[in-house]
Amino acid sequence: TLPLTLFWQAQGTVTKDYTVFVHLLDTAGAIRGQGDGPPAAGFYPTTAWDSGEVVVDEHVVAVDPDAPPGIYQLVVGLYELSTGVRLSTMEGDRVYLSDIEVGP
Repeated sequence: TLPLTLFWQAQGTVTKDYTVFVHLLDTAGAIRGQGDGPPAAGFYPTTAWDSGEVVVDEHVVAVDPDAPPGIYQLVVGLYELSTGVRLSTMEGDRVYLSDIEVGP
């Protein structure tokens, strides 16, 4: 597993409750680890966030036990649970955080 602390900041009023996704992607873009869930373990939905407030959000990414050793991309984003529609970012529909090395 990979523990991860995210820091979110709303730029205005948030009118929908979003779910966080954290994905570990292989070179083909396949998900090899995942840590989806509501912000703050469901205790602080996005509609409660105030503009400019910084929200601390902890997640655990469960790495696929069959993932071969190598370098993976860690990406994060938000989506509406009922529709699966992702929130747009300047990078598309997710944000690249870092490369992660998975060892044997």
